[in-house]
Amino acid sequence: MNKMAQKNPDKSRITAYFEDFIEAFASGDGSRVARKFSTPYLVREASGRSRVLATMAKISAHFQYYLDDYRDRGCSRCSYQDLEITELGRNSALASVVWFLWDDAGVCLSSWAESYLLSLEASELVAFASVDHVTELSSETQQIT
Repeated sequence: MNKMAQKNPDKSRITAYFEDFIEAFASGDGSRVARKFSTPYLVREASGRSRVLATMAKISAHFQYYLDDYRDRGCSRCSYQDLEITELGRNSALASVVWFLWDDAGVCLSSWAESYLLSLEASELVAFASVDHVTELSSETQQIT
């Protein structure tokens, strides 16, 4: 494998990005989650609202709001599945996942799909944009077995 190919945001590197995101989420620290993103960061929410978060402080506050809200609703952890990747040249990729928020009893509180535009910046993989998609949970409560 040549040096250029090793720098590509390949599946193992993108998987590591999301695994680290789960650890950052578990920390409950918005600034820890924010380090997974670059400035400016474009957010397209499920409501259709778009926002540009121009500073790391604004990105941190954005994630802290959601972390606090999720905890208040009983969420103790998150997970993802269905990772799909589209390479966008040497240094970028589109990665889509389905997120799940879980309570301590293993009940799924929420689920949605989200796509991220990822890029290598100073050898670090970061997201510079994300788009939420709305998915419906089945009529039965989902639970970890």
